Amino acid sequence: AWKYAFTDVVDALQYHFSNEPDIFIWFDLFSNNQHKAPNLPFEWWRDTFSNAIGKMGRVVMVLSPWNNPVPFTRAWCLWEIYCAVKSNCIFEVALSPEEHDAFVKGITADGKQFYQMLANINVENSESFNPADKTRIFDAVISSVGFTELNTMVVGKMRDWVISAIDESIQQSQNLIVLNKTSVDIVKEERVLMWGKLLAKMRMLELMGEFEKAREIGEKCVVDFADMEEGEEWWGNTYNNLGNVYNSQGDYAKAIECHEKSLE
Repeated sequence: AWKYAFTDVVDALQYHFSNEPDIFIWFDLFSNNQHKAPNLPFEWWRDTFSNAIGKMGRVVMVLSPWNNPVPFTRAWCLWEIYCAVKSNCIFEVALSPEEHDAFVKGITADGKQFYQMLANINVENSESFNPADKTRIFDAVISSVGFTELNTMVVGKMRDWVISAIDESIQQSQNLIVLNKTSVDIVKEERVLMWGKLLAKMRMLELMGEFEKAREIGEKCVVDFADMEEGEEWWGNTYNNLGNVYNSQGDYAKAIECHEKSLE
């Protein structure tokens, strides 16, 4: 989004592509003359712009701040997400190191923050610096998928992303545990952090209606962290989450059993 500080965008992209040092990045505001855009024919908006994104094959959105992202308020950004989905591009989300840490902490502490962020997505409420751009974008949306479907597309992409982001963070914890296996204190601390991340993923899957996958994570946590004296608060959350999942699956006896353990 134009509101971002350029250096923050570069930091996020460098962090995101740290394993791909030879990547080339096309910035839309450099590659596309947005000053001329309002005067371009409707076919350009509907076809040419989308096809160009499709030929690149990959779209990266810099997310900041993670719990109330600026791009979700900008018509251009939402239109580009639609073009990415329409042309079957790889869609990725880039966070700066600071935002990534804030995301992991925030999602671990309260997964509902993410769903509140999704609830705020509404293309019809988005803005553009140039009102003529907004009019063209809205016309293209209405003639293609409509506002409701575009909102659904964006929400779906973000739901896919959050699970992959949590998985990546869990993998980082696993790597640190292996690297520091001779340090008891570091291993214990990292296991507690990983436990919280697993519970965050479990909660997200539960909210998505993926009850079986959520249950598997909860039951695995009970086994894998049985030796843990640290992180007592995670025991309460583990059994509470399991109780919620069992309840959603209609297994009320197990749900009651887990909630009682959570209270203990």
